[in-house]
Amino acid sequence: KINVVDANDNDPLFEAAEVNVTINENEPAGAAVIKVNARDRDSGENAYISYSIANLNPVPFEIDHFTGSVRTTQVLDYESMRREYILRIRASDWGVPYRRQTEMQLRIILRDVNDNRPQFEKVDCVGNVPRLLPIGSEIMTLSAIDFDAGNIISYRTVSGNEDGCFSLDSTSGVLSVTCDLADVSVNERIVNVTATDGTHFADVTSIRMQLVNTKRVMSNSNNGDDTGNFQCRDTGVARRLTEV
Repeated sequence: KINVVDANDNDPLFEAAEVNVTINENEPAGAAVIKVNARDRDSGENAYISYSIANLNPVPFEIDHFTGSVRTTQVLDYESMRREYILRIRASDWGVPYRRQTEMQLRIILRDVNDNRPQFEKVDCVGNVPRLLPIGSEIMTLSAIDFDAGNIISYRTVSGNEDGCFSLDSTSGVLSVTCDLADVSVNERIVNVTATDGTHFADVTSIRMQLVNTKRVMSNSNNGDDTGNFQCRDTGVARRLTEV
């Protein structure tokens, strides 16, 4: 009687050599990413397979050595972290006297979710507006930034424009005159505005306008940068965006 003993002469084989998967940002640590699977044509311990991540540099993922389930090890943020990771997944059999192994490439792409609200580049604006400014004239342009990719920002007034003397273009952020300012009885107007991405709203900021009897707009100083003829406080959001 002759018994044929299996020799460990086959490498484990993954179902695919390369796999791409997309996951949402902000998922809790331990969130499932994917389950990879490899098979070995040998038998016995020569066919038992364990999995590992073979990247030389640390990655925020782990793999179950026995099931091949890949999970996150921390919360991933689209705005402040890498948006794509390439993992080398290794499958090793338990063969003796030596193990056989193979690798596959797992590309993990981080998907942006709408988790940031718009932020104005400049706030608390103060300036002079002449009463003789023609109807339709532009006063200033607002600008807000959203760290989420692809979000469309729209602008709107919150208060201070009950008489409709000003118009805020929802798309461009341009604030313009829509009434005869010579007929306005007060010398100061404060219009409060916000911006939205459709879900989240920016903190309300004010535009303080001194209505003056002159044809020339005179700037007031407010320890900030000019926005047209206005002085505003720079929030630094544009600078932070370039640092992401």
